[in-house]
Amino acid sequence: GLAATEIFLLQTGATFQDDAALLTGFAAGQLTFSTGTVTDNDAILVGYTTTAGHVNIGIGQFNSTGGSSDSIDSFQTIVTLQNVDIANLDGTDFLIVA
Repeated sequence: GLAATEIFLLQTGATFQDDAALLTGFAAGQLTFSTGTVTDNDAILVGYTTTAGHVNIGIGQFNSTGGSSDSIDSFQTIVTLQNVDIANLDGTDFLIVA
């Protein structure tokens, strides 16, 4: 898994209508990953392509300490990038080491 002290951009590789659909994907196990141990309410940056063709980047928040994507219980878009292909974004664009 990834170090729990890193903030990274996770590209989902899938298209979702909105934040609620993305959150459903995490809960249903469509999107899976794990990190090192996290603290309840720790968060990650997630980027996904919308059905409208935009890229939403937002915060996914864990509800436990396991670091499993299944434990993400909330998501909020913080920025929408229009006319941007998510394939042009990678971890080096967003990696922040705490």
